Amino acid sequence: VNAATNVTGALPIVNGGTGGTSYAPGVTMMDAWYITSTQTHSSGEVLWNAWSRISGRSLATLGSAMTQSSGVFTFPTTGKYWVLFKTYCNGNTGTTYAGAQVVNNGNNASDGASLIDASYINRDNGSDHNSLMCQVFLDVTDTTSNVCKIKFVSNQGATSTWAGGSAGMETKVFFVRIGDT
Repeated sequence: VNAATNVTGALPIVNGGTGGTSYAPGVTMMDAWYITSTQTHSSGEVLWNAWSRISGRSLATLGSAMTQSSGVFTFPTTGKYWVLFKTYCNGNTGTTYAGAQVVNNGNNASDGASLIDASYINRDNGSDHNSLMCQVFLDVTDTTSNVCKIKFVSNQGATSTWAGGSAGMETKVFFVRIGDT
């Protein structure tokens, strides 16, 4: 029995479309970045800078790369993305809390500036060492809009040191395009 001869009409395919004999894969882009050196941030919100794309280390990349300028990341194409950010913090004396934030690049509330995700730790002792992680799912509908660009910001009560460099890549971000918008 040939099952194909019994099928009529448009066939649903994996990506939600119909018809045809092929489909668009969900994951079409993977990229990773890290900060190139340890950074000491004063109290309040401070933008992480000095980013470099991870290469080698048997890390798989796929598709077009993210671009970054002055700590602001631009997506290469529209689509739905999973973003995973991880950092390692060494608080200094007087640091009672430290946090990592993912924010869009809107300039103010009327431009759509907003916090997307955050992870905070409270400290009893300012010399605590901690890892923080944020992860978000984004629907990037326009690669030129500031609202669809993101940046990573620390937020601390007093000076904190955030580990970086190519040896351990303690502060890094992974971008995965998981589907169409």
